[in-house]
Amino acid sequence: MDCENRSAVAHPKFRRSSAVVATSRAGHRSRGIRPGRPAPAIGGLATDWLLKKSGNTKFARRLVAIVGMLGCVAFIVPAALTENAYTAVYCLTAAMFFLECTIGPSWAVPMDVGGKYSGTVSGMMNMAGNIGGALSPLVFGFLVQFSSWQAPFIVAAVLLVAGAVVWAFWLDPNGSVVEKAEIKAAETAVAA
Repeated sequence: MDCENRSAVAHPKFRRSSAVVATSRAGHRSRGIRPGRPAPAIGGLATDWLLKKSGNTKFARRLVAIVGMLGCVAFIVPAALTENAYTAVYCLTAAMFFLECTIGPSWAVPMDVGGKYSGTVSGMMNMAGNIGGALSPLVFGFLVQFSSWQAPFIVAAVLLVAGAVVWAFWLDPNGSVVEKAEIKAAETAVAA
């Protein structure tokens, strides 16, 4: 959640309007972050409820993640393009809420596909996310310096759409990375 805090504060429209607000009122601006706190639990409960109702792991995991990512896109683009600071904060808050809803399925899928190696699969996912988190300030700083403040938000929206496509067509929580590795090893042993 810290990243979302920084993006809201770094947004030029937010900073510009905050400068004219008395410091005694400035604290109310941070209230926009609070609605994002229950979102991971809501996303997790939603994926569990869908799984229980449908019995389809692929449907339950994918639906919550795709809705979360596309919901984030629906709010992050207006946040980047609006001239009104309050609208930007409310849109960033809604975008954060939808993005945080993807946490449940994002951590459930490594457990689904990893089997007894779910810790390793989860660790790989976490490492990839941390690499992206380490590189994003550099990339976004470059975009801001050579383009505009809107560019990082638009790039984030494009990446979210790409992520939704991956969830929709490539990510399969019913598959097993362990079985695939064991089948390849068996095929290699038979061929030798």
